[in-house]
Amino acid sequence: MARYRLASFAVSYFTPGPQFGGEPLYVYWLRSHHQVPGSSALAAVSMDKIIELLANFSFLVIGLGVVLWARLLPGLHLQSVMPITLALVVLPAGYLAVLWGGRKPLARLARWSALLRSPGGKATRIFGFIQAAEGQMVDFCRQKPLAFGLTVLLAFVVWGVSIGEYWLSARFLGLELSAVQVIAALTAARLAFLLPMPGGLGALEVGQALAFQAMGFDPVYGLSISLLIRARDVTFGLTGLFLGALAVRQQAIQAIPGESIRII
Repeated sequence: MARYRLASFAVSYFTPGPQFGGEPLYVYWLRSHHQVPGSSALAAVSMDKIIELLANFSFLVIGLGVVLWARLLPGLHLQSVMPITLALVVLPAGYLAVLWGGRKPLARLARWSALLRSPGGKATRIFGFIQAAEGQMVDFCRQKPLAFGLTVLLAFVVWGVSIGEYWLSARFLGLELSAVQVIAALTAARLAFLLPMPGGLGALEVGQALAFQAMGFDPVYGLSISLLIRARDVTFGLTGLFLGALAVRQQAIQAIPGESIRII
């Protein structure tokens, strides 16, 4: 699972877009390597992504609230970002609430689309696939409340670890940041990753320099910490690409009976 996670992260990180793109690869490997039914794989990956989005956007709302309350980054004009971020939190939270209530909105939408386009054709098969996946997501929310609650809790614990990691990085550079300053700088970093660029390229570095300058520090510190973040993410991404290529090579070997291919 760690290998699949790293590989899907690599695809999302190195391709344009706000940290999306590796999920289909995750679903594919669950199906091809472990014979997990397609609907179950889609349900698991979708639930994981929705909870991750809920935690990410919730942190951004909290972070923006802290920044605006403390007036730490007056030059970045973050007031205009708050309504958009709140709306982004409502989407995953509302969808999870609907699932908890036993409803399947995406399946209903797919059904209407199937009826309008080609009843009995390919659209109908897609509808059945989405309905099965969303039905399993509903079952998970309603029948496994403890597991669901622990999953949500762990998603927020990850953010606690991220705050600690950022504080340690700043301390390594010789800065003693307060908790409010760490949250403010980390919020600026996460906003950069929402831009449609591979890994927030350029936006992360500029955003961190501006954030540290707004807090009264030399912007060089912001650039330095952004390079630490970049080194970490690129290391994970390259590791994911290597592990993904290795998995593809192993699958190719299994698909060719009677032949031996050397893996270096």
